[in-house]
Amino acid sequence: MSPKWIEEQNKKYRYVTEYNRENAIDWLDNYYEYDGDGRELVVAAADVIRALLDEANRNSQERFNHEQPVYIVFVPHTPDCYYLRYEYGLMISKDKRLVELSYGDSININDIDRRENLVDCLFTMAEIKYWGLEECNRVQIEW
Repeated sequence: MSPKWIEEQNKKYRYVTEYNRENAIDWLDNYYEYDGDGRELVVAAADVIRALLDEANRNSQERFNHEQPVYIVFVPHTPDCYYLRYEYGLMISKDKRLVELSYGDSININDIDRRENLVDCLFTMAEIKYWGLEECNRVQIEW
C-alpha cells in the first residue's frame, strides 16, 4: 500500500498504541497484496483486523473523553523525562521540548506536536495510582 494509505490508517486509528497499530496495519497491507484465488479469505481476514482496530481505537478513545483529567507524569528530578506505557509495563522517554512544560500546573494540548502518540504518555488518576506514580510530578493536559 502507498505511504499515503498508511498515513491515513495511522490517523484513523491514532488512539491505538503505536506498536499495536503498526503491526495491524502491516497485516492489513500484507492481506491486501494477495488478490489471487482466495480473495474471500483475504477480505474476511482484513475485515477482522479492521474490526479489532476499530474496537481498540474506540476503547482507547474513551479514556480521553475530556471529562476526566489526564496527566503527563514526569520522572522525579529529571524534568525532561516522562513515563510511557508500553507492551510490558512502563518505560522512560526523554523529550527536551517538554522541560519548560514540566513545572507548570497544566500543558495545553496545542503545545504538543500532533504527530506524538499521546495514547502512551497520558495517564488518568486511576492509572497513576495503579502504577504507583502518586509521588511523581504530574502535569494536567488542557484540551
